[in-house]
Amino acid sequence: MADFAPKVIALEHIELVGLPVIDGVPTVANDNVLAAGQADPAHNGIYRVSTTNPGGVWFPAPRRGVPGVYSECSEGRTHRERRGTRAGDPRQHR
Repeated sequence: MADFAPKVIALEHIELVGLPVIDGVPTVANDNVLAAGQADPAHNGIYRVSTTNPGGVWFPAPRRGVPGVYSECSEGRTHRERRGTRAGDPRQHR
């Protein structure tokens, strides 16, 4: 069974492309990243890091492997990252 927990949480706005280092953690293809600080809150959510999409653009991560259903970040929802130092404890991301 795949691990759907985000590897790391980005608390600031990030570009959803390429292989950035977030909170000191290098990302690799197929990592899940919670983008919780996007300038447009509608773009907050869990994304799958991609190197195969044109331009390395990330795409929304599937929710628990259900095709066509995507993870989201909603007010009051709690996520725990697997790595990183700033959001390693359970926290609410708004």
